[in-house]
Amino acid sequence: MVDQTSQFYAILTNVGAAKQANADALGIAWKITQMGVGDANGSDPSPNASQKALISEWRRAPLNQLKVDDKDTSIIVAEQVIPADVGGKWIREIGLYDADGDLIAVANCAPTYKPLLSQGSGRTQVVRMNLVVSSTSNVQLKIDPAVVLATREWVTEELARQDFKHSVVVATTANIALSGLQAVDGVTLLAGNRVLVKNQTAAKDNGLYVAGSGDWTRASDADTSAKVTPGLLVLVEKGTTNGDSAWQLVTDPLISLGVSGLAFEMAFGRSGVAAGTYRSVTVDKYGRVTAASNPTTVAGYGLTDVYTKAAVDSALALKAPLASPVFTGLPQCPTLPLSDNSLGLVNTKHLRDSLGAFGLGTAFTGTIPATAEELNSQPSGNYYYPTATSPYPTYAFVQRLTYSNNRGFEMANIPYTDRLFLRSSNNDGSWRAPVEFAPLGSPAFAGVPTAPTAALGTGSTQLANTAFVRSTLAQYGIGTADMPDLLNKDLNTVYEGGLYYVGTGCTHLPPKATAGYLQVWGNASNHGVQKMIVVGGNEWSRTAVAGVWSDWSTLEGVPPGEVTFFACAAVPRGYLKANGAAVSRAEYPGLFAAIGTTYGVGNGTTTFNVPDLRGDFIRALDEGRGADLNRTLGSWQDHQNASHTHAATIATAGAHVHSVSGTAAAAGQHTHGAPRAQNNNVGGGSPNFTTANLQNGDTAQTYAAGQHTHDISATAWTAGDHTHAATVLASGGSESRPRNVALIAYIKY
Repeated sequence: MVDQTSQFYAILTNVGAAKQANADALGIAWKITQMGVGDANGSDPSPNASQKALISEWRRAPLNQLKVDDKDTSIIVAEQVIPADVGGKWIREIGLYDADGDLIAVANCAPTYKPLLSQGSGRTQVVRMNLVVSSTSNVQLKIDPAVVLATREWVTEELARQDFKHSVVVATTANIALSGLQAVDGVTLLAGNRVLVKNQTAAKDNGLYVAGSGDWTRASDADTSAKVTPGLLVLVEKGTTNGDSAWQLVTDPLISLGVSGLAFEMAFGRSGVAAGTYRSVTVDKYGRVTAASNPTTVAGYGLTDVYTKAAVDSALALKAPLASPVFTGLPQCPTLPLSDNSLGLVNTKHLRDSLGAFGLGTAFTGTIPATAEELNSQPSGNYYYPTATSPYPTYAFVQRLTYSNNRGFEMANIPYTDRLFLRSSNNDGSWRAPVEFAPLGSPAFAGVPTAPTAALGTGSTQLANTAFVRSTLAQYGIGTADMPDLLNKDLNTVYEGGLYYVGTGCTHLPPKATAGYLQVWGNASNHGVQKMIVVGGNEWSRTAVAGVWSDWSTLEGVPPGEVTFFACAAVPRGYLKANGAAVSRAEYPGLFAAIGTTYGVGNGTTTFNVPDLRGDFIRALDEGRGADLNRTLGSWQDHQNASHTHAATIATAGAHVHSVSGTAAAAGQHTHGAPRAQNNNVGGGSPNFTTANLQNGDTAQTYAAGQHTHDISATAWTAGDHTHAATVLASGGSESRPRNVALIAYIKY
């Protein structure tokens, strides 16, 4: 009987001790996998190392937990959870089993009754054994991950009470109707999507919801007051405004769901301020930057104790600076002589006198002497070049600028024309041949005129040279063997005309295409045509109107849904086997549009089935003719023969008799007994044989005849006219069919 002196402990069995020693010596893993409990047949057991089984085991199941004790590394803790619906028995003994099914440890425990759920006191019970071993290093501390470590109700309820909730797909930005599948913050909802509703006019209706085609329901982790706690935090996955943000419930306790107004504020996420460097920012109470700018004025920085630029400029405007002063009124200075070559200040008189000396600011001009040798030595000024000395096609008006050693340049105009020339000196004082200018309006260039190469992408009135033209054309794959690459590009955004190579990472390609060559005709934004030859040879095209692209259509001349046969095992390009398989609606939109779910709905949402034509002949749909009634497109029909009979008879032979002849079977050698009478009593036994007196017995033996046979003959009875039943045997195989050849049926996508 268990009392206060009873001892409860666990020990390794002899088998367990041996296996641990073997694992320690060889360094191999020792797997403890199951725990058993028993009632010891009502006794108070004491663990025995020689045990190979519990006294009366009533449950054995995988461990829910196996670990090394946090405080003592020589102790292994093994744990099993007994569900509420298992029990009705006492627990007095506990055993551990390894992967081989051997009992490796045994323990006793205080008697505990595990009731059944049906008894009205069902409970989940944890049975734990702490086992001291010499070394835990070779004990494999792994359990089956499929084993439930706690009741589902407990785990679900505890998780639902946590402040951190499962993320939502999108968050609202305004008051909405809490029903139906609709678009929220730029995201079209699907049934089952989680939504953070935070902007309802009636704040009590805010919270976490699950969208559906009917009325929305509150999410299971936020559908009671106990699950909706102050500080509740939820992440938002998508949305134009609220995508990639986190929102926190800031309503104070106590909260009564459906009664208390729920208020959510952004904890972190987009604030509407673009990334960048700013000199002035606005920060909210959570430390988030909600506005930013780069002011350029004193007022922009809020400074009130400094001069503005306008005030400083106004004050300075009244003073003349030492460096580059700007005078007002009529400032004057002495007139220097024309021969002065100093830093003295020049007044207008000195300037006009100096210019007049060289034909400037006067109605007259200098005249170049007729001697050509003196031409290049003339000082700066305005001159008339006579024909005899002019380096130009004819006489000219010339404006000349020179400096020391006869270096400089001059411009010349042929009188009374629009022709203008320029010539300049070399470093040694010699002068170059004149160069004629071209007019701005409709110039007629000669020779090989050149111009600077504009930057690629320039779209102005700047002159384009041949280098710019070739580079621009090459941008669109024209005039070059190396067309531009499109990588990680959405083809729905490509409107610029040109030739491109479509590479990895691109989206909105033709079905099943991964790369290819694209030709585009389009305008700047939202109208265009795309034609693409994909790697492998298929040619596709589509058009865009007002920014909406049509589906890709193949240019092979074979519409999606056409069924054909091929004499090859490899799947031809652009086809699928007609084998009833479920295929993606997104990958094969053309085929899905053509046949829909006529041959099967697939998974009901993302796939559909192609026809299964394997092993069948094709029959045209009746469509009202009456030859094959009640058939629908895609329906299947089993094989059969038209109803028919077979007649069979045996010919009548007429009335007749049958002769019978044969030999009787041999009887073997034998004798026959014969009745007899003695001579003294001849008349007493007639018709007996008479024998001599004194011969005893009633019969006498005949001589043996030897083994022999007997001929027989007979006449059979006449049977009369008659017939005989006949059986017609079946022939052929399990179906009716003509001669045929097996090919593979394919359907165009």
